Amino acid sequence: MPIFEYGCKTCGNGFDKFVRGYSTPIGVVCPSCDGVDVERKVSAVGVTGVWQSKVPDFTLPKPTPVRPDDPFRCAT
Repeated sequence: MPIFEYGCKTCGNGFDKFVRGYSTPIGVVCPSCDGVDVERKVSAVGVTGVWQSKVPDFTLPKPTPVRPDDPFRCAT
C-alpha cells in the first residue's frame, strides 16, 4: 500500500495517509482540524532493487596537462 502525503488547505497541516490503490481516496480528513479540503502533495520517492548493483562504474578520464603553447588553454 502506498503512503501519500497530503496538505490541508484550511489549517496548513501536512500529514501522511496509507492508501489502498493509487487513486485519490474519497473522504481524506485532516487529523488536525477535521477539514476535508485537502490536496495530495508531490512526494520524493526512493527506488531500490537489484538493478542498482548492475550499474556500470562510471569514471571520468584523467585530465591531461596543458601545454604552455596550447592556443586553446585558458588564460591565467
